[in-house]
Amino acid sequence: MKNIIGKYLRLSLSDEIGVLSDSLNVMTSRIDAHVREIEHRMKTMETMNKIDKAVLSSISRSDLLDRVIGLVSSLFHSSSTAMALYNEEKKGFDLLSRYQGIVQGIMTEKPFVPINNIGTVEMDRVRRVFQFNLQQEDAPYREILEELLGIKNGTGVNVPVVMAEHYLGSLVMIRDDHHGFSPHELESINMLADQVGIALRSIRAFEEKEQLLLGILLALTRSIDAKSKWTAGHSERVATFSEKIAYRLDMSEEEVRTVTFSAILHDIGKIAISELILDKPGKLTDHEFALIREHPGTGARIISDIPSYGKIVPGILYHHEHWDGSGYPRSLKGDEIPLQSRIITVADVWDAISADRPYRMGLQKEDALRFMIENSALLFDPDLVHIFMEIVTEEQ
Repeated sequence: MKNIIGKYLRLSLSDEIGVLSDSLNVMTSRIDAHVREIEHRMKTMETMNKIDKAVLSSISRSDLLDRVIGLVSSLFHSSSTAMALYNEEKKGFDLLSRYQGIVQGIMTEKPFVPINNIGTVEMDRVRRVFQFNLQQEDAPYREILEELLGIKNGTGVNVPVVMAEHYLGSLVMIRDDHHGFSPHELESINMLADQVGIALRSIRAFEEKEQLLLGILLALTRSIDAKSKWTAGHSERVATFSEKIAYRLDMSEEEVRTVTFSAILHDIGKIAISELILDKPGKLTDHEFALIREHPGTGARIISDIPSYGKIVPGILYHHEHWDGSGYPRSLKGDEIPLQSRIITVADVWDAISADRPYRMGLQKEDALRFMIENSALLFDPDLVHIFMEIVTEEQ
């Protein structure tokens, strides 16, 4: 009898210890979950703070967006994160940024994703938070999401970005796995979407200022280009191509902007040259060519009088210098020539030889490409000619 009672007591004690152990395990699991939740909330708050700092320190719309979207993407370990603004007039989304995918320059048009096949009812869904599996979405949604994210597989979430109860667009992110986003993650994403809405207000201010500045500069350069019927649009084309080269060099956002503005204004000194010389069909006299050679210096003097424009002066002053030292105004050679000037030289000559002039017809594309290659390490930095050929080949 004693043995039976002892065995019972030992079993009972063992059961109680087991129950206690299970309870402790449950408590530990709950504590761990609470700790993870707190840590995630703290990281979310930290990310919101970083977004605030990005708003204060960014130098352009694209710089701000890339930093904001990068911060959001890193917090949730997403495969792709995109910010798209809804364009009411064009009926679609302007893709402002895709982390590690979309690069926006001053002269670059924003990628546009139309929503032709989505009606009013479907658009109401886009204005709400929803999770999705790309492969299981209906065709119209799937095609739009694939274009926004640049990816065709995974589980994602659409979070509307709202300002004063007005739908601005969507923050969209996706993962390679199929587990979706937890309630805690969705809560954090919503908080960050609100912060992105605040950032977008600053982005719009950037856009307004940048568009105003760009409009003034383009109006100025168009007036210069209009002095000759042969050069219409020349400065804009040179700026667009220069910007592409600058991005290929992985230059910073500020450096790219400097190159772009320098390229837009590279021929501003021609305002002091008579149309009779610019449009002369025959060979220029020594005196006329001497006047032409003065336009980089004239342009540099004009711009140097404008506060905060000192950085773009070298691009204007030295865009006719040659890699072998045969250019003007100072016969600089090789790396003595500022990089922004070397970039503009490639874009400037390419546009000039491709277009008709009063004294000659423009070269056919094959002949123009041959000219650029033959003058590598003569007129042009050979590394930039290599990048130039990459861009032309891809665009073809």
